[in-house]
Amino acid sequence: MTNEEKQNYFTAGELANIFGISKQTLLYYDRMGLFSPAFVGENGYRHYSMHQYMDLEVILRLRALNISIALIKQYLGNRSKEDFVNILESKRQESEKIIQENQEILKIIGSFSSNISVEKQTPFYQPLLTWRKERKLCATLTTDAFNGKDRVMLFTRHSEHTFEDNNVLDKTVGWIIDREAFLSHQPLRNTIAFFSYAPDKYDDSKKPEEGTEVYTLPVGLYVEVYFKGTFYENATIVSKSIEQFLQANDLQALGEVYVLPIENHLLHNDPNRYINKIFLQVQKRQ
Repeated sequence: MTNEEKQNYFTAGELANIFGISKQTLLYYDRMGLFSPAFVGENGYRHYSMHQYMDLEVILRLRALNISIALIKQYLGNRSKEDFVNILESKRQESEKIIQENQEILKIIGSFSSNISVEKQTPFYQPLLTWRKERKLCATLTTDAFNGKDRVMLFTRHSEHTFEDNNVLDKTVGWIIDREAFLSHQPLRNTIAFFSYAPDKYDDSKKPEEGTEVYTLPVGLYVEVYFKGTFYENATIVSKSIEQFLQANDLQALGEVYVLPIENHLLHNDPNRYINKIFLQVQKRQ
């Protein structure tokens, strides 16, 4: 090839400068079988044709959308308006899914961040009267026949597999305690169930796993108490404080007792630094 003919070809450096990319990118595309030079001169210089200039523009536009090299390679061999629209639509759907997943991640991060800040603003061991909105819960039931290992396995099953769409589930899992045993300061050996909040847009048509129930925690007055350490070491102290609060305010307890971890082994090695919250529904005595 004469020097005059070579003038109609781009060198790797020229082509890279035009598109603002590195020569290493062109080498990478060559290794991947996506974009190879028209010829390599005796001096090792790589040369690209005018037609390849347009191919590279297509490649870079699609790569800017994070389209895979394999899909671009397939498209370059058989370009059409229909295929281009299909690629864009597939990428749009993929991007929307990523956005939705990240929105759920941000929601969970926000929930964690809000809970972590509780120590700076909440008095411990002091019952507070609150008003709760209606909210759906899911509960995986336990039995007295379950040993410690059984309960750990059940806890994990509840946390990981309660809903088909696992990405929308806040992984914070609490447990439900028998109200009468708790308020009478009896030994609390076992839980009734593990529970977690259902997604805000929970689909009632989806059936949870066997042994799991989905129900609504009713709107109304609740007493809640924050405390440090493990529940079983502090149950009697918290129970007595709630009992005194109910008597002083002429209230009676309804339903069961819910214990929700705020800060646990995820944040602390020392169980004495754990923070938990107990809440139960109440009403004025009849």
